[in-house]
Amino acid sequence: MKLLPVKLLLIALAVFSVTPVFAQQNLEFKSISGSNDQMNVNIQFGETVYKNKPVQTLESVTINYGATQFTLLEPQVRSFPQSIIISSLQDGIYIAAKNRLHDIYDINVFVFTEDSIYKQTLSGTVNEPKEASFAWMPETTEAKPVDLQIFVKQDARTYWAQTYDIHIKAFDASLNKSPFFDSFDGVLAMTNLRVTLTHEKATEPLAVLEGTTSSNGYWHGSYLVRENLTAPGKYFVDVVAKHGNVEQTQRLVMFVIADTGAPDSSSP
Repeated sequence: MKLLPVKLLLIALAVFSVTPVFAQQNLEFKSISGSNDQMNVNIQFGETVYKNKPVQTLESVTINYGATQFTLLEPQVRSFPQSIIISSLQDGIYIAAKNRLHDIYDINVFVFTEDSIYKQTLSGTVNEPKEASFAWMPETTEAKPVDLQIFVKQDARTYWAQTYDIHIKAFDASLNKSPFFDSFDGVLAMTNLRVTLTHEKATEPLAVLEGTTSSNGYWHGSYLVRENLTAPGKYFVDVVAKHGNVEQTQRLVMFVIADTGAPDSSSP
């Protein structure tokens, strides 16, 4: 199809343009389709983009004219309260669709050739967005449980007025057959941890530390050993790690020293 010279096309656009007002019709993701005995048109709208004012976008414009079917290249759209103007300079097509009554549109399609203008008048309707269809997915086998393994480092001796620190690293041993604390392979994030500090002669714990491993499988907990308020002596450190339905426990021993002058001492 030969294109209409730009000057003639711009004159035609001016003739068929509509004066805009403030309210805008909502055609987001809807379509307008119309036909007569020679032509049918389908206009598929996309998202409404909000800038200084609502701007309607197009997904596609398809025209069947006699035995010819084509899709407009880079069409431009202007939306007004009761009308839509679509133009494509490359294709020589100009479409003016006016809402006559209850989403029934009068559609005028102008086809510009080098020396002529062909007009088709169609009656069209607005189609609501199609509901998304979901395909049933086959049932999948249950995921294999992780082979949870944890490594613990702690302060073996903590003095009054100092902080007891414990460091835990969680791994999936099925992904790393020989993990060690500083390994990177097979680390397990989102592993829930609970650490209980209990004096060997007490029935209630001194402290309970809880947390979750980070993306590198690591977690750090701490507890301030308060002077004259924390009984010195031997403490059991019970660690419970849980990932999904898999649980692992460890028991360690640490000592609280009734002295404020000695440095911390750590052990793996």
